[in-house]
Amino acid sequence: MEKKGNFVNLIFLSYQAVSYIKFQKNVAMTMMTAVEEARGQLYHRKLKNLTIYKVMQEMSCRCYMHAYL
Repeated sequence: MEKKGNFVNLIFLSYQAVSYIKFQKNVAMTMMTAVEEARGQLYHRKLKNLTIYKVMQEMSCRCYMHAYL
C-alpha cells in the first residue's frame, strides 16, 4: 500500500513540476514579447527622429542655397 502512495505522490510532484515549468515558460515568453515591443517602439521612434532631423537638415541647406542665389 505504501508503494502505491509513493507512486501517486511521484505523479503529483511530476505534474506540479511540469506545471511550474510551463508557467515559467509563459512568463518568459510574455517578458520577451514586451521587450521586443519596446525595442520596436524605440527603433521606430529613432527612425522617426532621424527622418525629422534629415528633413530639417535638407530644409536648412535649401534655405542657405536660396540665400546665396
